[in-house]
Amino acid sequence: MTLEQRKKIIAEAADQRYVEFTGGETKYTSGTVHELNKNSQPIEREFYDFYRTPRGEYTPKGQSPKLTTHPTLTSNVKFMNFYPLADIETISPRPMLFIAGENAHSIEFSEEVYRLAGEPKELVIVPGTGHVDSCVSACSSFACFPDEPRKIRGLSMHSSKRQIGAAC
Repeated sequence: MTLEQRKKIIAEAADQRYVEFTGGETKYTSGTVHELNKNSQPIEREFYDFYRTPRGEYTPKGQSPKLTTHPTLTSNVKFMNFYPLADIETISPRPMLFIAGENAHSIEFSEEVYRLAGEPKELVIVPGTGHVDSCVSACSSFACFPDEPRKIRGLSMHSSKRQIGAAC
């Protein structure tokens, strides 16, 4: 995205913030599609399969399911000014666990963040999964210790890169 494109989005969000302040309608952007068709992209299908089915759909009381997973135009500015890799090395010495699906559209990002992160760190690649199912599968493979809720069983506190599977 170019600087001019970023500035345009930020200006649109600023205008929208005033519309909402004066009682106008909230605008929503992006998010999970509500219908699939023959032209739907694989990532749209993956997110639909989770967020638009009982498997993962959650609508807060008083909200519309049509708005679930759709950020507001004004809240997107927060993402425009967030650089997740800018200070990643400052998180160390706190341990970091990265989970990525073997087939996830975002796996390159997970591998890059892992490379840049300080120690201790662990990258878990979940075989045969995409972006959404990697988290679902990994969460069922790791268990928390009841007396130590911040400690995750299966996460060693040293640098490693591994795959999980049925043996976990």
